[in-house]
Amino acid sequence: MKKHLTRQTPPGTLAQTFLFEFGTGEEIYAVSFKGMIHEPEIRCLLGNTHKHLFQTCEEAIHSYLDTHGLDYSDFVTCKIRPEHHAVMAYADSLLHDGTSQCMDQWIGCADVYYGIMDYQRQTRKDFYEGYYFAVSRTCAGCTPPYKYHVTGQTFWYDSASSSEGSYFAIRKSESGRQLYTLAEEDSQPVLATFGCVDMLCLLIHLKTVTTKQQAADLANR
Repeated sequence: MKKHLTRQTPPGTLAQTFLFEFGTGEEIYAVSFKGMIHEPEIRCLLGNTHKHLFQTCEEAIHSYLDTHGLDYSDFVTCKIRPEHHAVMAYADSLLHDGTSQCMDQWIGCADVYYGIMDYQRQTRKDFYEGYYFAVSRTCAGCTPPYKYHVTGQTFWYDSASSSEGSYFAIRKSESGRQLYTLAEEDSQPVLATFGCVDMLCLLIHLKTVTTKQQAADLANR
């Protein structure tokens, strides 16, 4: 973990804690800081990271905060190595659980969270499994209730038999911790299981995605 000493929020400012995560099969790159940034600015910040690899997104976020004169403090970055069974169980929870409890435990005390994962691993000979997801948890002030948005897909592939399976869902909360499914697909992948999938683009537009076709148009490249 490394910590940057940065521009301080003005005295008396009621700052929120922001957490961003960019995950792959090898590492989850996490960035957190305190500040007051409104949603349109966050979209611009994420857009600025779009041309970067996941492992350099922390530098892009730090640079954006500085060059745009945004007040922030306690800028911290870290890397986490994902544990396969834990992250697959988390992905299943995001797509199936009736409440946000598992997501809240994962995120912790951050007021604003944006995260993406592009994860795939060979678990045994000829067998691969993984998932994609884009997730946000936001609130109007520094206290709940939160609003949740989830778009994701779990998948597996057996190269010996050329068989595969997947489950895709778009989910959100109306109020509180209850999660509702807006769209789902379990007969064929919506997000390409092999190839280039643009999860950051999906994250930027996450709150406006309500259909499978919208998700596919944004993410499949």
